[in-house]
This record gives sequence, structure tokens and C-alpha cells, in this order.
Amino acid sequence: MGVDAYNRLETAILDHQHDVINELIAHVNVNAYSYRYHGKTLLHQATAIDDMVCVEKLLQRRAKVHCFDENDATPLHFVCSVDVARLLLENGASVKIKRSDGATPLHTCRSVEIAKELVLHGALVSVVTNNGDSPLHFVKCSKLAEYFVQIGSDVNAENRLGYSPLHIASSFGRWQIAAVLLSNGASPDTKDRMMRTSKMIAQAVRATFNQAAMRHGMVDPLSEDLLYTIRTIDIWKDGLHKGLSPKQITRIIVWKSLQAICKNPEAAMLRIGLPQDIIDTIFVEYLGPWAIKC
Repeated sequence: MGVDAYNRLETAILDHQHDVINELIAHVNVNAYSYRYHGKTLLHQATAIDDMVCVEKLLQRRAKVHCFDENDATPLHFVCSVDVARLLLENGASVKIKRSDGATPLHTCRSVEIAKELVLHGALVSVVTNNGDSPLHFVKCSKLAEYFVQIGSDVNAENRLGYSPLHIASSFGRWQIAAVLLSNGASPDTKDRMMRTSKMIAQAVRATFNQAAMRHGMVDPLSEDLLYTIRTIDIWKDGLHKGLSPKQITRIIVWKSLQAICKNPEAAMLRIGLPQDIIDTIFVEYLGPWAIKC
């Protein structure tokens, strides 16, 4: 059995057809590279779709954990859950292997749980890519940003272009991450090599995307998040210049958001009946400064 069997097995993996996988897996070289998806092995693909049963079957057939795709990424770079991460690590996967751009699995991990498992096996937040990016530059969720800061990541570290994590978060409209960075000492005044602050980058990206969307009679879906980011930076910058603490600035965000939707914010918070720190978290991390006027 050759190419046809491999293609059938690959399809079964992608469709989570475990019965078909059981029939074919013994007749296929599980370490061969895909004929249809360039540079990927079956273990890369099973890991990317988070099929732990399939990953386990492939490992039992001696699939190599240190197989490399066209970007030199291993399956550990694609891991989506802590269970699959543990399985790969138990079978010898290294947290220190880098992609061609210098990114480690810690740079590409998707959750705090996965990050903790990688750190437990020796992953370091101080490792940077070829461009000088730390894992904190790569984060896409606020909880992961919080964790990286807790274990020593530098919130003001700059890559080779002068981008801090706040510059990167702002360019994608990730206002929740921006809030985490700012509350942990990130400077809103830091400029990149082209003398742009994080707010300036968010404004430029928003203007460019809005202009492109208007030409096609559309509304840019990222525009709102970029506006939230700009508002978040403005409030934090103003608060920092006034000498306010992170907690005081957070309270201002909550207060202004409530003011925009109810006449008596203080009474509203009493009716909600939750501790103030939980209310702060709900507004800052989940609702955002959506009601704050620029």
C-alpha cells in the first residue's frame, strides 16, 4: 500500500475517523510527509486538530516527535491542548527546538495551561526569535500575557524594529492584552525605530483598514477593537501622567463605562452585588472601554 493508503489515512485523521485509522495505520509509513499538504507529517496534522487519540496511535507506531515542517516547526509548535502537549513531551518532544524564524513552542502556545507545561519542561520566557521577539510579543490572549509577566517576561522589551509587546498588541487591536501590559508597567510612550508609539500604530492600522473597507462598501471588523485599544492607551497614559496607581486607573475605566450606560454608577455597582475587583475584571478584560468617549 502506497500513496493511496497514505492519503486515505491522512483523510481519516483530519476527519477524526478512528476506526479507519486503526485499519490503515499499520500499512503506512507514519513518518512520511504529506503528498497534499506540503511539509507536514501525520503527527503535525493530528496535533494541529487536537486529536489526542490519533496522536497517541501515531506515537505508538513510532512517529517522530522531532519531525520538521517547511518552517522547521515540530508538532509541539502546533499543540492546542495541554493533554496533547503532555503526550508529546512524555515522548521526548523538546521545548527548546526553534522554527526557522527562531520561535520556540512557548512562542506559539495557545493557553496558560500549555505554557505552564512547557515551562515545567524547561521553556524560558527570555528566549527571543531571530527578530528579537519574546513569547510576550506573540501572545493572543490576556491570561497568557498575565502568566508570562508573572514568570518574568519584560513588558517593555523591544525587538529589532523597536516594537514592544504593547506595539504588537495595539497593531492587532488586542485591547485586553494592552490593558494587562499597561497595568504591569508597559510604557505607552515607548517609540519604535520609526518614532511611533503604540497608540500611533493602532491609529494608523485603523485608518488604513477603514479606508480599504469603505472602498468596498464594507465595515472593517477590526476597527472597533482598534478603537478600544486607542481608548485604553489614552486612559492609562493620562492616569500614569497624573501619578495614579494601576488600580485607580482601572477604576476610572469601570466608572466611565458605567456612566455611559446608567445615571448612577455607584448604585448600579451596589445592585450588581459583586466584589469591586470582580467588577473591574469584567469591564476591563471582557467588556472593554466600549462606552468611553474619545
